[in-house]
Amino acid sequence: MRRHVTSFSQMVDGARIRIGKTTDALGTVLRADGERPGWELDFMGVPLVVYNVRKIRELLGRLDGVELSPELDDSAKALKDEFGESKVKVLREAVGLPNGEATELPSNSLVVPDGGNGWTYESLAEPWSLLEAMCEALKREVNETSVSDSAEIAPTAVISGPCIISDGVKIDDFCKVKGPAYIGPRTKVWTGSLVRESMIGPDCEIGFGCEVARTYMLGGDRTAHHDVILDSILGENVWMGAFIGTTNKLLNNANVRYKIDDELVDTGVKHFGAVFGHDSAIGAGTVVLPGRFIPPRAIIQAGTVYSGPADVKQ
Repeated sequence: MRRHVTSFSQMVDGARIRIGKTTDALGTVLRADGERPGWELDFMGVPLVVYNVRKIRELLGRLDGVELSPELDDSAKALKDEFGESKVKVLREAVGLPNGEATELPSNSLVVPDGGNGWTYESLAEPWSLLEAMCEALKREVNETSVSDSAEIAPTAVISGPCIISDGVKIDDFCKVKGPAYIGPRTKVWTGSLVRESMIGPDCEIGFGCEVARTYMLGGDRTAHHDVILDSILGENVWMGAFIGTTNKLLNNANVRYKIDDELVDTGVKHFGAVFGHDSAIGAGTVVLPGRFIPPRAIIQAGTVYSGPADVKQ
C-alpha cells in the first residue's frame, strides 16, 4: 500500500484537513444506490470519511476544521452530525491546497497513526488494499471484547477476543468468533460457523457450518451452509448458496493477480480471494478462483468453477 506521512508539526493550524475526491472504483461495485461512494463505505460501523476524521482528532487531540471538495457534498451531513456544523465546510470549487493552511487527505484512504505525533494514510484504490487495511485496523482498534447488551450469544458459542459484537447480533450454538473481529448490528451467525479476523457489516447472515476469514462484508449479505469465504470483499446484498468456496492462494505460491480493465495486475499478496459486486447471486457448489471479480447483479450458476465474466449468467 502507498503511504503518505504527515505530522502535527507540519500542520500550521494544528488539525485542519482538506478532503479531496480521488479515484473511487469500489463504491459503484459494492453499493447499489449510487449515492454513497467508496469513501462512505461503512468501516467499524461508521462511514469511512467519518472514521478518518475521528481518528485524526483522536491522534492530534484537536480538530480545527474539515474542508470538502464539491464532489464530497453528500458526506457533509455525516461529518457535521459527528463534529458540528461549524467544523465542516464544503468548498465551492476544487481549488488547489493553500500553502500551510490545511493538510490534504484523499477520499479513498484510511488514516493510521504514524508512530509519532501525527498520522499516515493508506491508499484504498485497489480492493486488496482495502482488505489489508481492514486487517491492520482491526488489530489496532479492537483491543478488548465488547458485547452489546442486546446481542444474543448461545451458551455453547465461543467469543475468542478481542471482538466487537454490536446491537441485535445473534450468535448460535457451537459458533466461534476469533478476534480481532467486528460484527455489525443485527447480523446472525448460525450454528457451527467460524468467523475470524473479519469485518461483518449490518444485517448479514452467515449460515450453518461456514467459515469467514479476513473478509469484509458490507451489509445485507447471506451465505447458506458449508461456505468457505476467505480474503474476500462482499458488496451489499450478496447471496451465496451452499458449499461455495473462494480459493485464495495459487498452487505455485506466486502473488495473486487481479484484472483491472484489460490488464492483469500483480497484487503483491499471496492470499486474495474475490470481489463480489452488490446484489450478485452465487449458485451452490461454485468454486471461485483466486483474484476474481464478480460483477454487480451477476448470477453464477450452481457448480461453476468461476474464472471470469464469461461465467456470468444474467
